[in-house]
Amino acid sequence: MRFLISLLLALIGAQAGIAQVFNATVKVDIPLLKPEEKLPLQNLGSRVADFINGREWIKDPDPDIKIDISITIIIQSEYRGNEGYIYVSQVLFSSSSKENFYDKSWEFPYLPNDFWNYQNNTFHPIISLLDYYIGMIMGGELDTYSELGGNGAYNYALGICQLGKSSIYSRGWQRREDLVLEYTREFAKPLRLAKLVYYDALDAAKRGELKNQLEYAEEMLQLLEQSTRYQGNSLPMQRYMEGHSRRIAIFFQIAPNRQEYYNRLMNIDARFKEDYQKILGVN
Repeated sequence: MRFLISLLLALIGAQAGIAQVFNATVKVDIPLLKPEEKLPLQNLGSRVADFINGREWIKDPDPDIKIDISITIIIQSEYRGNEGYIYVSQVLFSSSSKENFYDKSWEFPYLPNDFWNYQNNTFHPIISLLDYYIGMIMGGELDTYSELGGNGAYNYALGICQLGKSSIYSRGWQRREDLVLEYTREFAKPLRLAKLVYYDALDAAKRGELKNQLEYAEEMLQLLEQSTRYQGNSLPMQRYMEGHSRRIAIFFQIAPNRQEYYNRLMNIDARFKEDYQKILGVN
């Protein structure tokens, strides 16, 4: 099992601290607006990065633990609202922990000198969306440290959804709530447990413990198969396999029955057929 860092003991209470240290880089792409319409957004990227990197998500975090996050905000259009211009955008969160999220519809007002005053149980159209996705990223990350360890982070994200749905910027928050529930419902449990066992297999591989590597990898594969039976090729499963399919196949390179493992991997996610064939040496 991965080393259970002490900061997990302080995991999220009521709308407080996410237990990790983040290193965020932010890109803002504004392909369709006129040059003069882009001016108010010049410092948006740096403000988002400063908010994430500068916020004390938890006291005394482990200095050796960091999660790199790359955020791309694509501003598509603007319209006049009660609070000034409202920007219609898409946003992509990519993380070193492979917990990646793409939001196709995000609307928010933005003033370059507006003070971002973070307050618990208060909705803010920019800060709350950032908090939500950091909660989602942390949910998946903490599941790799202890059994269902991400529950607190997912509950944190769920609470933000409740605030978002009752705000004047409610668009998209029902969908985001549904996403949290897809990750946390009972049928998602095998996938979440597989994330933990994956690191048991990875640690065994790093130590050269081949027998343990195969045993853990087999346990993980059974959990992935169970998840597929329960909820098919769900969005959480798709995203997990996109980030880990190659490494999972590598676990079974030392197995004598590689064809069997190839067939089982194909039943879980056939999108990576060529990778499986190349790694396992099968047709």
